[in-house]
Amino acid sequence: MARHNNNNPFDKSTIDDLTNEANLDQEKENLLWLIVVEMLGIASKKAYTDYSKALEIMKECDKVVPYIGESNWDTYYYLHHAVMIHVCYIIKGRGAATPETGKNGVQEQVKKNINRLIPGAEILNNFKRNPTHIPDFMIKIDGKIRPIEVKVKKVTLASVRQIVRYINFYKADKGYLIAPSLSDTIDLPENVIFIPFDINQNQSS
Repeated sequence: MARHNNNNPFDKSTIDDLTNEANLDQEKENLLWLIVVEMLGIASKKAYTDYSKALEIMKECDKVVPYIGESNWDTYYYLHHAVMIHVCYIIKGRGAATPETGKNGVQEQVKKNINRLIPGAEILNNFKRNPTHIPDFMIKIDGKIRPIEVKVKKVTLASVRQIVRYINFYKADKGYLIAPSLSDTIDLPENVIFIPFDINQNQSS
């Protein structure tokens, strides 16, 4: 089997491996479908910092549509349409958060305040992340590697599932959710730590 290119999950060798020259079985369809959905999520997130890259990812997703199984086609096009609207709104500046209070701005403030938020934490700027599992930060604390996910609004159940996925994938003992608030209906797992941070109240000097 050809080796996958981690920098581009849709290169020819990957598609050949997953499709076996288009002779798909259900397991291969499901695996490729999961990759496509994850990449659409990354495109949505990437739109805040690199519009062209977001659009490039979406074009790569389109190339794989024939291989994801007919039962997934309608769902894919609804998801693709939703992400495209999201990207276009950001590009046109409609409904987009300001640079200071948007996701990227909040991340910068978290980075500046990291030692106050998590004493002893060191941000790993050169940590090699898997392209389909990308937390906002990876830190090292007490010799352990842990993921951080930053949210502009309150933490939801989807946010918890996201950080748990990162914890499991990178085999970390804990992970952090940093956001203005936590939904009252959520009980966090023991390995997820919530840290309240509201950019409007925590601007660093």
